[in-house]
Amino acid sequence: MVSASARARLILASLVVASANGCGSAWHNSTLVTLDVVDALTGAPAPDIVVLQQVAVDKFERPLWERATSNRDGVAAMRAIGNVPQSYWSVGVHGPTYDGVGRSQLPTEFRRVASDEAAARFIAPVWPAMWIRIELAADHRGLVFEWPLALDDPRTSGWMPPAAVPLNAERVATAHASDDGVVAYPASFGGLAGFEFRPERMLVRGERPLATIGCNRRHPKLEPNAVVAWEMGYADADGAPITSPQGRGAVPSRPHVWFVGTEDDLRAWLGAQSISPITPGPYGDATDLAEWRIFVRSDLFGQRTAPAAPTTPPVWSVRVDR
Repeated sequence: MVSASARARLILASLVVASANGCGSAWHNSTLVTLDVVDALTGAPAPDIVVLQQVAVDKFERPLWERATSNRDGVAAMRAIGNVPQSYWSVGVHGPTYDGVGRSQLPTEFRRVASDEAAARFIAPVWPAMWIRIELAADHRGLVFEWPLALDDPRTSGWMPPAAVPLNAERVATAHASDDGVVAYPASFGGLAGFEFRPERMLVRGERPLATIGCNRRHPKLEPNAVVAWEMGYADADGAPITSPQGRGAVPSRPHVWFVGTEDDLRAWLGAQSISPITPGPYGDATDLAEWRIFVRSDLFGQRTAPAAPTTPPVWSVRVDR
């Protein structure tokens, strides 16, 4: 019989071996899932679409990923990686990237349609590349929100992009912000979720495109009275994961926020709201608003809640990929 102390040493040794080989990859599991890949613009099955799941691992760990291609009926079968802290999914090469959630690490954008003991079945939408241009009044100063809404609109909605464009073109939405600086749109159409714009935004004040300054990086030298779009980051609490417009699309739970104005405008607005940035890491300076603008969400948003309805639909156009 193995003693308790010997058993403990065996367990510890196995943990050391697992750590040496990448503990994140050692403890994952996989689940067989069937995906009905659907063209989100038409609702038709989408053949020959690559579905990819990638798992975030430490730099010394073995990369983890699963891949499948939909057949002529738009069906793809794959073993989804679960029981990992984080994973990312893409459906097609042009559309958005979705976060895996929970123990199974399936995106919330995948709608479950059937489940049994052997496998689970989901609808996975494939969206094209889409860009957004946010137009503001010529005298706008203050907060700007890009706020997707957890609403399902029909495909005839004005926010739905055109189904057909030239092969070498991408869809662009030019949207006018409301008087209080909000652009809001549905995140689901005809029961298919995941409508999302590419991370790069253009903010235009009047007819002048605005320079955008990242929320945790020092801005280039500006004229004292330069009006720019200051990215505003936020977290649910000090030390929690940070949301900002940098490098990702907006989703209903995490809208994008900017402040448009001069640096003096920004300081005056924050003073009037009696809020200040959360404490940065050891190499940041919370007093330098030109370098660090990350806040507790409830402070930054104040009493503002999600809009009740989408704002005026955009004008859709295309840009040619040269």
